[in-house]
Amino acid sequence: MVHRATSFPLNVSGLLLGIFAMATIAVSGAYTYTQWPLDIHAASTLRIVGWTLAASLFFLLLFRVRTGTVVHLRTVLLASAMLSVPLLLTQPVFAGDLYAYVAGAKVAAIGNPYVLTPSVLGTDVILNGVAPVWRGQPSAYGPLWNLITSGLGHLTTNAFALLTSFRLLVLAGVLACAWLIAKATSPMHAALIALNPIVLVDAVADGHHDILVGLGVLTAVAWLRWPVRSAFALAGATTLKFVPLIVAPVLIASDAPGKRRRLGVWLALAVAGLLVASFMPFWVGSHTFDGLRQQASLFSHPIFFPQFFIFIFAYLGGSAVHPELVARGLGLFAFLVAYGWAFLAAWRQRLSPAAAVAITLAAYIFLAAPYVQTWYLLWLLPVLALLPTRLAVRWVGVVSVVWGAMLLVH
Repeated sequence: MVHRATSFPLNVSGLLLGIFAMATIAVSGAYTYTQWPLDIHAASTLRIVGWTLAASLFFLLLFRVRTGTVVHLRTVLLASAMLSVPLLLTQPVFAGDLYAYVAGAKVAAIGNPYVLTPSVLGTDVILNGVAPVWRGQPSAYGPLWNLITSGLGHLTTNAFALLTSFRLLVLAGVLACAWLIAKATSPMHAALIALNPIVLVDAVADGHHDILVGLGVLTAVAWLRWPVRSAFALAGATTLKFVPLIVAPVLIASDAPGKRRRLGVWLALAVAGLLVASFMPFWVGSHTFDGLRQQASLFSHPIFFPQFFIFIFAYLGGSAVHPELVARGLGLFAFLVAYGWAFLAAWRQRLSPAAAVAITLAAYIFLAAPYVQTWYLLWLLPVLALLPTRLAVRWVGVVSVVWGAMLLVH
């Protein structure tokens, strides 16, 4: 049965309830409720109300997608922008990375972000929002992101202007993901991302640029028939953060047998070219990667899924002097098995490109990543929306539930 776009929650009533839910979440976040006359108990109550309402609306949206509701893309994009308004007007909800971005922009306006650390800002008030562990760390991000932050930092050092700029940038990333998904599948698939409350909170409210990484990976998959575009899209994602490079072999395997070599050549040229070009303003030899090395050393223990459980079992069993090494080793082995299977299945054309890339990213995030953060799922979720409708609804729903569980744990 096909429903009209005016079906709840895609009508005005649903949108107003969604805006109310987003506003409630925004004012009760960990970084925001102290700005209002709210004690911790009132904030907790508002948080429960807001997330319960947002989750209810989103699961009803999943049902609408599953049953074939028809909606215009402009409606999805407009609704996403309107839901984001309360999130643009408050401080971050869950994480303070947005403050670190602002500090990074100010550092880049002074000098090289791969050499200098936020501590050079001295008594700048923005450091109050940056976790102490990051104040003495040079940048660990890809060179393209540092070019973006450097550009913004040279335009302005006003904290509010920088906060707003970063948020508008990632909101544009969310809307671009929605547009691309709609063109590749349908506007209702785009709604799975653009109207997903956790996507909006992690991306728009908390400003995580991981949605831009997800946009690059999504574009590479959606434009696979155009090897040059696909190659430069994945290269762009890689120069924001280095992780998407693991997708390259699976993406090549997913291409038509007669086109794999061409895609591989273009990927090599695009990644090498963009890395060299974007690193040039910052390059200081091996010291360029000091921030990345220091960040990796912070996360020596497995934190979440299934490495966490392996870690616990190793302690309980007493079978390892260093159970964290056992956990990491087994997690890496499981990742390589999943990675190899996805590659072979894609090579034999038994998996769609979107499925093969999604399996690769999910396996890395939950099995091999040094640390699991909720916003890492912004790399994965847009690609899941490219799957056939039933699979897209199922896996976007599952990942969103897992995401919610991770937020509760954190």
